[in-house]
Amino acid sequence: MRLPIDSEISPPIHTSGKNCDELVNELLVYRESVFKKATEKIKDSQIQQKETYDRKHVTEELSVGTSVLLENSAQKGRKGGTLQELFRGNYTISENLGKGLYRLKNDDGKILKNKINIKRLKVCRKRGEIDCSRNETDTKKAKVIVQLYLENCNFYNLVYCICADM
Repeated sequence: MRLPIDSEISPPIHTSGKNCDELVNELLVYRESVFKKATEKIKDSQIQQKETYDRKHVTEELSVGTSVLLENSAQKGRKGGTLQELFRGNYTISENLGKGLYRLKNDDGKILKNKINIKRLKVCRKRGEIDCSRNETDTKKAKVIVQLYLENCNFYNLVYCICADM
């Protein structure tokens, strides 16, 4: 049985003046070197695939008590209804079930029976809140922007302040 690697690289066969045992030993040595090269390439590609996967699939853990919005799945895939809300309600996380699953409760304190995946949740922030998980300079800029916004400064002053910080 031939492997794809065997068809890609043909072994250098010099049969002149060699008996069968020498030829077989030479081919076995060549085969081992080809398999070593193949395993190295496989390891490199697996490392690259893992890096790509990790970059695309960022897992964010939400803590109990976090206020979230739930995606309106009924609206997905339907024609029309463009004025319907994309997210429903204001829920809080009551339990972390692991592996990206959460149990929610509504404002009345009633716990929903369904388990909700993190992909269907969006963190609900109140106006004026800042995401402080970024680095300090971004946080300082965001605080200045929010402060200026709350002081009702006009748009041109806001743009000027942002550009002056950068």
